[in-house]
Amino acid sequence: MALNKIGLNLKTKIIISIIIFVISIFSIVFFIVVPSIKDIRKIKNDIKDQQIDLEEKYLKGQSLRRLSTKIKQVEEEIKVLDQVFVDKHNGLDFITALENIANKNNITQKLNLVSPDEIDEDVIIKNNIQLSSKGSFDNIVNYLLDLEALNYYVNINRLEISSSKRDGTDKDQVAAQPEISAIISADTFWR
Repeated sequence: MALNKIGLNLKTKIIISIIIFVISIFSIVFFIVVPSIKDIRKIKNDIKDQQIDLEEKYLKGQSLRRLSTKIKQVEEEIKVLDQVFVDKHNGLDFITALENIANKNNITQKLNLVSPDEIDEDVIIKNNIQLSSKGSFDNIVNYLLDLEALNYYVNINRLEISSSKRDGTDKDQVAAQPEISAIISADTFWR
C-alpha cells in the first residue's frame, strides 16, 4: 500500500485505513444508496398513484358497462313507446288501422279526425278523434277490444252506447242482434 512508503507507524496506518474505509462507505451511502432510496420511494408513490388511477378507471368501466346495459334495455323500451305515437307523416297508417279494425269486426264506422298541421319533431301533440260506430253488441265489444289492443295509444275519454234500429228485412237477425251505436271520443298522440 501507499501508506507503507510514507513511513507511518502501524497504529496510524490502521486509523488512516479506517478513516478511508468510513469515508468510502459514507460516499457510497451518500452518492448511491440515498438517491436509490429516494428513487424507490418516488417509484412507490407513482405505483400507488397508478394503482388508485387504475382502480378508478376500473370502477368507471364497470359503471359504464352497467350504464350501457341499462341504455340497451331502455332503447328497446323506447322503440315500443315510439310505436304508440302517430307519426305526423304517416297519419294514413293510423286511419287505415282503424278501418281495418272496423272491417274485421263488421262495424260501420265514421271517423272524425283533424290532423295537426305543424308538429315540431320533439313535441308530442294530443289530438282528439271521434268515432261513430254501428254494429251488433258483440261486434262493438270486439271492436273496442281491438281498439284497445292497437299499437297506437288511444285514450278513450267518452263512450256513448245506444240501441238503434237496424236496417234490413231479416227479422231473425233483427230479433237476435239489435244494432248498437257507439260514439267514442278519444285522444291520440301525434309526433
